[in-house]
Amino acid sequence: MDNLSDLIRRASAAEADGRARMEAVQALKSARLSKWDVQAFCAALEREEHPAHRAAAAQVLGYHRISEAMPEVAGLLLELAGRERDPGVIRAVAFALRHREEVCSLLDHARPEVQDEAILGVPLSGAPLKALLDHLFRCRDGGRKARIAARLRGAGAGTLHEIVEFLLTADLPEGGGLAADVEVLLEAFPQEDLFQHVASEEEEIARTHREIWSGIRRRERKRMLMEVSRKVILEEPSLSLLNLLLRRLRDEESFHHRNVRFLRQVFNRFRPADGPALLASFRRLGEQARGAALMRLAEILAVVSRALPDRRAEADALLRSWAQVAPEVGLRMYHLRLQAPSRRMP
Repeated sequence: MDNLSDLIRRASAAEADGRARMEAVQALKSARLSKWDVQAFCAALEREEHPAHRAAAAQVLGYHRISEAMPEVAGLLLELAGRERDPGVIRAVAFALRHREEVCSLLDHARPEVQDEAILGVPLSGAPLKALLDHLFRCRDGGRKARIAARLRGAGAGTLHEIVEFLLTADLPEGGGLAADVEVLLEAFPQEDLFQHVASEEEEIARTHREIWSGIRRRERKRMLMEVSRKVILEEPSLSLLNLLLRRLRDEESFHHRNVRFLRQVFNRFRPADGPALLASFRRLGEQARGAALMRLAEILAVVSRALPDRRAEADALLRSWAQVAPEVGLRMYHLRLQAPSRRMP
């Protein structure tokens, strides 16, 4: 690339003409970097006298994701970050190391802005994910914990599975603060994934690393994870989670037996605004259910009916139509009405 040093200086000079500066930035962004260009940017990062120029060189490398395409550059960037004294330049290096494991080395940097940039670049699997989680549980800054949780938001079920494995096996500081940190962490994930991987009374946690922890300690960590995940879900169950639970309730008899208590709790906490859509789901699923499956749906519909006084007639009419298909539904509803607990308020 021609006039590399000039472009870096114009793109980073505060006193430069605004239009000229933007043209330089655009030229750096649109360039197709050769191996020699990359070497020149690394040299500028190491040798330019002004911190703004060094930061600009690192930002260009980051924008073009050079450390991913050329892994050997990542080691050099980390080495330069270790010698650098200007926090703005180190932050730019953290940006240049995004999606590389090397960025984890900057999670414990003394400057918070460097730590925050490193958080944004940590790969969300394997050893880098474990490093990020370890940082969360060692960190005392609530704002940084929230930023780590935000980084994990939308990461997917695979990442959650790795997090559950970490939480079950890692040597973490026990005490009241642990549950609070786990809650911040689990709130970042969709409730459907949270239920499937943590909150359900199923084998997911029970089968994980049984050989690593034996006895009371392992069982206590499992119990805490389930309690925290259920607390997160019960604060405001999502409609997508409720629909998932209804489908499994209809299709799996053992699912009902394992989770019946929690099912009654979660269907007692849904948002009233979701009531019409929830009733529509009951109606649709009930059309494809018979016998015991219809009984299971009816039991939970009775809970929902009590929570929706303005639509109770609609719910009761649906229950009566089911009783015509399966007379045992009517008998079950009679016994449930005798119990008739009032809705628990959040």
